[in-house]
Amino acid sequence: MQKELAIRKLLDGNSRFAANKCIHPNIDFERRFGTLESQSPFALVITCFDSRVPPEIIFDQGIGDLLVLRIPGPVLNEDIIGSVEYAVTGLNISLILVMGHENCAAVKLALNNTKTLIGVDKITKALRENIGITTTDINYTMDEASIKNVKTVCSQLNGESEMVSSAIKQKKLEIIGLYYHLETGITEIISDNNWSKPCAKTIS
Repeated sequence: MQKELAIRKLLDGNSRFAANKCIHPNIDFERRFGTLESQSPFALVITCFDSRVPPEIIFDQGIGDLLVLRIPGPVLNEDIIGSVEYAVTGLNISLILVMGHENCAAVKLALNNTKTLIGVDKITKALRENIGITTTDINYTMDEASIKNVKTVCSQLNGESEMVSSAIKQKKLEIIGLYYHLETGITEIISDNNWSKPCAKTIS
């Protein structure tokens, strides 16, 4: 599927979700058995593991439509980057969406520089570095911090993986940042980045 058609399909699905008019495509018996031997997802979504932001539901998609990587923030690590590279080279993914969201608990921990005993400090450290804040600098709002993190992750994907960078240069791949609003259910494209050319300008 062409990149332009893929993003339009996702945004149309999100519009249906926000308007409570989901059609729940590709979740029937035929689709389930039709994907037993192979899959042809048309996009990869990297997003937070927050239970309120399930991509398949937010974008009104079904079985075999999306690859999804979920980690608090989201942030990148070797496993996420490796999975992205497989998606691009092994499954011919041409569209990657990096999606942050409203009221993200991980971003809140990062802004407050909260230390935990449950092993998420590496994630909050990465978030603080992505956002660009110091121990005493918490002048960002939650929304601003989440959007800055998404922009940074998109840039990192291009800069830290030769496979991803090469695919972008060859115009085989596009990376788009998104921001999801919990209350309205609407997902907006984050623009003003040098890592891709979004189809629409909404958040700068």
